[in-house]
Amino acid sequence: MRFEKYFTAFKEHLEERNLSERTVETYCYNTKRFLHFLEKYYPRIKSLEKVTKDIALDYQKYLASYKNRKGEPLSNKTRILRLIIVRKFFYFLVKQDLILKNPASSITLPKEEQRLTRNILTEKEVLGLLENMKLTDPVSIRNRAIIELFYGCGIRTTELCQLKVQDVDLKEQTVTIVKGKGNKFRIVPMGQYATHYI
Repeated sequence: MRFEKYFTAFKEHLEERNLSERTVETYCYNTKRFLHFLEKYYPRIKSLEKVTKDIALDYQKYLASYKNRKGEPLSNKTRILRLIIVRKFFYFLVKQDLILKNPASSITLPKEEQRLTRNILTEKEVLGLLENMKLTDPVSIRNRAIIELFYGCGIRTTELCQLKVQDVDLKEQTVTIVKGKGNKFRIVPMGQYATHYI
């Protein structure tokens, strides 16, 4: 990759910030996509110092018109993420005196799409689900505990996967999320449906 030294410096910076592995991967993946865009459409650019505001705006237009193999455009959420990462990438390079100006500072983010209301199970539906779960072996008991945690605590899938036994306090009926969204520490009450099989 032509801009390896810039990319490596940015990756090391992210890792030093003690971000989650998934966050670092997301930043690196999307930074690489931008650098590949430069290599493909601007082969004359040999240094990121030569990237102009017009090139950054061209990337913004490229994302807006991009279609995947199925002919589908990128969602606004994906475009926003990629543009934010490019802005942060160049901001880092300026802070480290690797370049003089941030060409991505003029990038404007598209408006976020209105989210559809999520289908959330009613209390009656959850109780019906729990009652129909057979508790005949350790796996079925584990599955019941997972459902109870999801509904009783409202935690995310990644947070559930990262839980350790010591993160669950049955006496206080709380769950400690050590690395949640944004790498934050928080304590979540279990709720009435998350204490039977945990």
